[in-house]
Amino acid sequence: MTRIISVNNRKGGSSKTTTAINLAYEFAKSGYRTLLIDLDPQGNASSKFVEDYETIPGIAEVLAKKVNISDAIYPTSASDNLYVIPSKIELDDVAEYMQGNSQIALLSKVLKDLKDEYQIIILDSNPGIPILLKNCVYAADLIIIPVNVDRNSIKGVDLTLKKISETIFDSPSELDVDYRILISMVTYSAGEPTNIARGVLKAVKDAYKDKVLNTTIRLQSKPAQLQTFENGYYATDFDTGYGCDYKKFKDEIEEIVKVGQCPVSEEL
Repeated sequence: MTRIISVNNRKGGSSKTTTAINLAYEFAKSGYRTLLIDLDPQGNASSKFVEDYETIPGIAEVLAKKVNISDAIYPTSASDNLYVIPSKIELDDVAEYMQGNSQIALLSKVLKDLKDEYQIIILDSNPGIPILLKNCVYAADLIIIPVNVDRNSIKGVDLTLKKISETIFDSPSELDVDYRILISMVTYSAGEPTNIARGVLKAVKDAYKDKVLNTTIRLQSKPAQLQTFENGYYATDFDTGYGCDYKKFKDEIEEIVKVGQCPVSEEL
């Protein structure tokens, strides 16, 4: 049974793409056949996995109905189980057309053909393009809202939840969408979150209760920078607090989505 997980935050700079990449990579490493779909015209996730992503068919061509979705899926060198549909700047124009025609179910429709091929599909969207966020909500079984430890954390969640509510209201069919909040960039001192970090953690948990994941992602500058600038670097390949946090994150999400099958393959 396929589970579609969308990583969204209406507020930018929330570690959204980093979260999507690490979650997809860790699911694939665990043996699940995984597809990561980059729905951000900036193509940050695409550049991590596909060298010529700007010149090949991707999600823009799929949503514009220029190619079949199967012709826009590419294997990655990161894992035999990890595949990607890339994005490029042309997605901006496609999104504008979708917005003008109120097409909130387009992504869901094109994903139907893949539901027997992948156990996990992860969507990484652009926070500044509401129609793409709405398409992700419409298609997803679970929304993950990553938030950084800052004073605007709750604002970002509220804005995203508003868009989720709008999508449910606008939907021609009944949607059953769950969501969870992941708190990242947690500052530590002497092995514990700092006083400021604890204050933010408490505020978010007080506001959203059991919707806040138990796992938090600590701030460690070196592995975070390596992941950004080194295409072959993935957080969970290294025995750091940062990497261990992402492993725990994947395990917690795996329990929530309950894929319902054993992994299709194990990597050697």
